[in-house]
Amino acid sequence: MIDSPFRHRDIPAILGLRSSAAWIVVVFVVAAYVIVAARSSSGLEYPVVAAVAITAIALGGFAIVFAKSDPLPLRAALPLGAIAPVLALLFSFQLTPGEFPHNATWYVNAVTFIVCFTALRGRILIAWISMGMMAVVLTWWGLSHGEGLAFGFWRTAFSANLLLLATILAFTMRPVARTVFALQEGALQRAAEQASTTAILEERDQRLQRLNELVRPLLELIASGTELTAAEREECRLIEGQLRDSLRARALAVAPIQESAKHARQRGVDVVLLDDGGLTGASAEIVSRVRKAISSVLDDALNGRVTARVLPNGRDVLATILSTSNDFTTRITINRHGETEWSREPTRVSPTL
Repeated sequence: MIDSPFRHRDIPAILGLRSSAAWIVVVFVVAAYVIVAARSSSGLEYPVVAAVAITAIALGGFAIVFAKSDPLPLRAALPLGAIAPVLALLFSFQLTPGEFPHNATWYVNAVTFIVCFTALRGRILIAWISMGMMAVVLTWWGLSHGEGLAFGFWRTAFSANLLLLATILAFTMRPVARTVFALQEGALQRAAEQASTTAILEERDQRLQRLNELVRPLLELIASGTELTAAEREECRLIEGQLRDSLRARALAVAPIQESAKHARQRGVDVVLLDDGGLTGASAEIVSRVRKAISSVLDDALNGRVTARVLPNGRDVLATILSTSNDFTTRITINRHGETEWSREPTRVSPTL
C-alpha cells in the first residue's frame, strides 16, 4: 500500500486542525486570554467567573481540534454553541454600568474564534444561533442599564463580520475540497497502478533472468549435439521440476522451497507443488508459516511422494501437504488462521498382481 500524504481528506485536514501546530496555537490563544482576563477581572464582583470563562474557552478550543469527524458531531457542536451565550449571561450579572473597564467584555473576542471554527466545521446554523444569542444578551444588558442598543451592537459587530466570512468560506471551501480530494484520489490511483505495473515488470525481468541463468547452459549443451552424461541428464530433470513448480505454484517458487524440492528430488522423492491462489491476501506471517511447513516436509522426505497444495481463496483450509513414504503417510493441513493439524498412518501397500 502506498503511504499517502493525503490520508485525511476532510475540512479539518485543510484547516490544519490535525497537526500539532493547531494544539500549539490553541495553547497560545488561551494563554493570551488568561492575561487579558487577569487584567480585567478587577471590575467583576466574582472574579471566579473569569476563571470559568477561560476554562470554557480552553475546552472549546481543544474540542475543535480534537473532534475528528466532519461535520462536527452534534454532541460537540451543541456545547460549543452554548459557550458564547452562557458566558455573556454570566458576565452580565457581574458588570456595573459606567464602572467596568473597557475590556470587561474580552470574552466576546475569545469566543468568536470558537464560533467561527464551529461554522467552518460544518455547523453554520449552530454558530449563528450562538452569535445571535450572545448579541441578544449583550443588547438586553445595554438596554437594561442605560447603555442603549449600541452596547450590544458594537461589541458583536466585528465578531459577526468574522462569522460571516467564516460562513462564506465554509460554503465555498467544501465544493473546492471535494474537487481537490477527487484529484488527489485520481493521482494516488494512477500512482498505485504505475507501481503495480512496475512491480509486475520487475518480477517478469527477474524471472527471465533466473530462467536464462538456469536453462541457457544446458540448452546450449543440447544444441551443440554433445551426448549428455548421466549427471547432466539428472540436472535436466531437476531443472524441469523447478520450472514446473514455478509455473504451477508461483506462490511457492521461493528459494527455500526450491532448494528443499531440488534436494528431495535428488533423493528420489516425487515432488508436486500446486498453487490455487489461497495465499493472496494472507498475512506475511501466515504465508511464512505455510512455506516453512512445506520446506520442512520436503527436507524430511527420504523416498515416496510429497504433494503440497495451496487451496483457492475462501476455504477454511489454506494449504495441505501429503507426504507418502514407504512406511507412513502423513497429512498436514494449515487453516487460514495459521493453525496446523497433522495425522499419520501406515502406508498401504497395493498387492502385486
